[in-house]
Amino acid sequence: MRMSVIDPEFLRRDTWGLKEAALLLAGASPGGIEKLWITDPAEGGLPAHIYANLKDAVESGDLPSRPSRTHKIEHIRVRPWDAIQWAKARGETIPEFLNGVPRPKREPESKSAEKPLTTTEPHVSKKLATLVQAARTKWANADRDDRTTHPTNDEVAKWLEDRGFSRALAQKGATIIRPDWAGTGRKPEE
Repeated sequence: MRMSVIDPEFLRRDTWGLKEAALLLAGASPGGIEKLWITDPAEGGLPAHIYANLKDAVESGDLPSRPSRTHKIEHIRVRPWDAIQWAKARGETIPEFLNGVPRPKREPESKSAEKPLTTTEPHVSKKLATLVQAARTKWANADRDDRTTHPTNDEVAKWLEDRGFSRALAQKGATIIRPDWAGTGRKPEE
């Protein structure tokens, strides 16, 4: 594949769509003609292969992502750092221009995450919606490679208790929403 001129704006974004991530990880420009390669995996080459693997990683939980309002996989967003680290862990060759993408800093808890979740789905209880909200609020900005950014189960349980959970249920909820990639035990001493 020929190397594209990459718009630096893509490298400054907080999140990438999966197609953008696939193209950038393959060394192609999401703003160029290369974006057409994604649509036909048989002819898509490397970007289509990476896109398929990104989708699988998001669906399995191996790649942290931000949910989409449409609940469609193609609208899910990933942080550039997470996508790059995921690709490196798989042994993918990363284009040189991606080496300058900075590691994200832990952001303060989002005020939008504090708003109660509402659902039109009658099978979702208020407690389940609160657990999803806790996962988004407490874990969305955690860096899987930096345990100092991980909230403790006690912090998460306290948050749940403040929203009406009993102590025992809050502790169980904190354990349930802890991502599989997040280790257990004490945080490292600073």
